[in-house]
Amino acid sequence: MERDGTPANDWNYRMIIEDRYKRLAVMRRAIRISALVQLVYVCIRTLWHSVPFFTGETPLTASTEYIFYAGVAVFLFRAWAFGFGKANREKLWAIMTYSILSMLLVTECFLVFYMYHMDDKMMGRGAGWQYPQMLAKHYAATLKMSKANVVLIATWFERALDLVGLAAGAINIYVSKEYVMEKKEQKREAAEKNEVKAAKKD
Repeated sequence: MERDGTPANDWNYRMIIEDRYKRLAVMRRAIRISALVQLVYVCIRTLWHSVPFFTGETPLTASTEYIFYAGVAVFLFRAWAFGFGKANREKLWAIMTYSILSMLLVTECFLVFYMYHMDDKMMGRGAGWQYPQMLAKHYAATLKMSKANVVLIATWFERALDLVGLAAGAINIYVSKEYVMEKKEQKREAAEKNEVKAAKKD
C-alpha cells in the first residue's frame, strides 16, 4: 500500500522521524527555558544569601559565591554543548556532561536548602535566626512594616525561590538525559536504515 506515491514502510518511517524531530524540538525548548530559570534562580539566590553583607550579620552559608560562579559556568557550557542553537553543531557527550554538572549544582543547592531550612545546628546558628529575621531586625522600620510581616513575606519569598529553582533544575536534568537517549536512538535507527538500503543495492 502507498500513500502519496510513497511505500507504506517509508511513509511509516517518515512519520516516526517527524514525531521524533517534534519531540526533540520540545525537549530543546524545555532545556533552554529550565536552564534560564535555573540561571535566574542562582542570581537571585546569590543576592538573597548576601543579606548578611547588607545587615552586618554573620553569613549563614559559605558556598554562595561558588554556587553563583558554577551556575553561570554551567549555563554557558549548555549553550556551547547545544551548538549555540544550531542542532547540527550539538555535541552529545557535552550535553550528557552538562546534565551531570547540572545535577551536581542542583544537589549542592538542595544540601544548602536542607541545612538552611531544616537543620539549623548544621549551620551553627540558633533556631529562628535566618535572613527574614535579619531583614526584620534592620529594615522593618525603614519599610514601615511590623517585624512579623517582614519575616512572613521574606520567609514565603525565600521558600518559593528555592522550590522553583530546584524544580527547574530537576526538570533540566531529566529532560537533558532523555534528550541524549533520544538522539542516540535516532542515530541508531538511521544507521540501520542505511544498512538496509545498502543491502538492497547489493
